[in-house]
Amino acid sequence: MKENKNSLSSIELADITSSGVDELMSVTKQNTNHNQPLAGKNQIMDLNISKILFNPKNIFDDTDEEIQERAANIDEQGLTDPIVVYELDDNYMLISGEGRTRSCMFLGWTTIRGYIVDKPKSELDEELLIHSFNEHRKLSDERIYKRVCTYYRMYLDLKEDGRKPKGETRDWIAQRLGIGQKRAGDFVQIIQGKKEWNDVVKPKKSKPEKERWQTFSEKLFMERLQTKTIVTKNEVKIKFMNDDDLARIMDLLNIKEERV
Repeated sequence: MKENKNSLSSIELADITSSGVDELMSVTKQNTNHNQPLAGKNQIMDLNISKILFNPKNIFDDTDEEIQERAANIDEQGLTDPIVVYELDDNYMLISGEGRTRSCMFLGWTTIRGYIVDKPKSELDEELLIHSFNEHRKLSDERIYKRVCTYYRMYLDLKEDGRKPKGETRDWIAQRLGIGQKRAGDFVQIIQGKKEWNDVVKPKKSKPEKERWQTFSEKLFMERLQTKTIVTKNEVKIKFMNDDDLARIMDLLNIKEERV
């Protein structure tokens, strides 16, 4: 088993839960810049991976394939981005790093590097914090809409709690997700029942599936010629890198060059 590599052992994380929501989210974003130490009392340390609890407020999930791909990367380069947790009884509740934790579990690690921070003051603050750590993700339209729904509810909760964010609903959501105001506004109107999904998200044209004989033919050509081959209904396209590669392919096809 490889050692849990990490170059951040001397970095501290600010006491993020002592600030207001906007300051809280601003401070946590600094976690992505590991060149500047963060002021505060919370140290990075090795955590028993069996005591990590997956946060039910986290709506972001990874496929098995994504977890395994990340695991391969971590196995090669080490864990360069520690997880963030708070203490809960004798365990640790995740704020950021569920995917990394699952990947390290897949590798059989028994410990994982992470920050222990104070427990957020409220469930709303905790949810906002979880989302702030995931704002860099590239998402599909469906996942963006799911996040807009969550932020829309959060906006209303903050407003009711006397902590209304600056700007209109769509502006605040757009800023959080890094999307255009019109796009955020369109999704908000879907939530409000003013627009339909197909009015906002145009269905992508899917490529027609190849017929079985085309797929079978391509596989045979590629196995025989050891190069990319595309078979359509009326032509065969064979890729080659240079003149020598072309000569190799012609020889395999038993094509002789005619001398003039």
